[in-house]
Order: sequence, then C-alpha cells, then structure tokens
Amino acid sequence: MDANWRVVVLFGLNAASYKFALAKTLLGLADRADGRVSLEELAAPFARHLCEHLARVELTFVGRGYSVVAFDASAEMVRLARERIAGRAEVLQMRFEDVAWRGELGGIWACASLLHVRSAAFPDVAARLAGALQPGGAWYVSFKLGAGERMAEGRLFVDHTEETLRCALAGVPVEIVEV
Repeated sequence: MDANWRVVVLFGLNAASYKFALAKTLLGLADRADGRVSLEELAAPFARHLCEHLARVELTFVGRGYSVVAFDASAEMVRLARERIAGRAEVLQMRFEDVAWRGELGGIWACASLLHVRSAAFPDVAARLAGALQPGGAWYVSFKLGAGERMAEGRLFVDHTEETLRCALAGVPVEIVEV
C-alpha cells in the first residue's frame, strides 16, 4: 500500500453511531430496579461506547495500512477519540469549514457527517473536501433520503434525493460514481 495514501474520517454527528452507542449503553443499564437513568449516569458509558463504535472505522483503515486523520468540532469527542485510538491515528479538533488540505488525501469517509452542514454552507465545505483529495482520490458521503433542511431534537439535518445531491455538488470538481 502506498504510504502517501491518507484517509480522513469525519466523525461529524454520525446518527447511526449515536444510536448504536445509546442502545449499548441502555442495555448495560437495563437491570436497574427503577428503570431510570440520569444524564450523569448515562454520559460516561455512552461516550465510551460511541468512541468504540467510531474507532472501529478508523482502526479498520489503519489496519489496512492507511494513514488516518479524523476530526470533529467537539473538544470532548476529540479527547475521547484520542484515548480510544491511542496514537494509531491522528485526531484533530476542527470544523468542516476549517479544512485546508490541498491534494493530500487519498480518500475521505464522510458517513452521515455532512448531513449537519447547512445547505448554504455545503458548496464551500464540499469544495474544500474535494480540494483535499489527491487526483483519483475517493470520497464516500451519505445522507438520509429526503429533501431540505429540518430540525430534529434541536439538531439540523439536511436530507437529499439523488437530484438535490447532484445539484448541491454541481459546482464541485468531483465525479459522482453512484448515488
């Protein structure tokens, strides 16, 4: 494997990872007599399970010989990820809007992380990520099927159909292989 081939993994707000972590945490606390769990009791095991779930993706790439850089805007998520990954991958605290790599990344894995970027900001973020790729680099991105911005539990979600995603990426120098 070419040592210069780097993969960036975007933690973002991966909804599936959060659901798996919450389910595992709640299963671990299911034997409580009163059936109640405070946020304080939930926080530590949830964060641990979330980082374990997310780290599997990073460590899968590392295990295949790739140099991995992961990032998230949350200082706490970065701290926990660094603990879990233990130096096997670089973990940075930054936002999508801060991406400044130019032609350095062989691949980007953005599984359900860009769906929290406002529609108006998406073209700039997408252009930054596309610009970070080496020629011939690959970029995986996923969204929930739908159309437009919506708020759920206080968080922004941007859903796409094939048509809206193609429109959102129209000015970005990428070749869409599959939608």
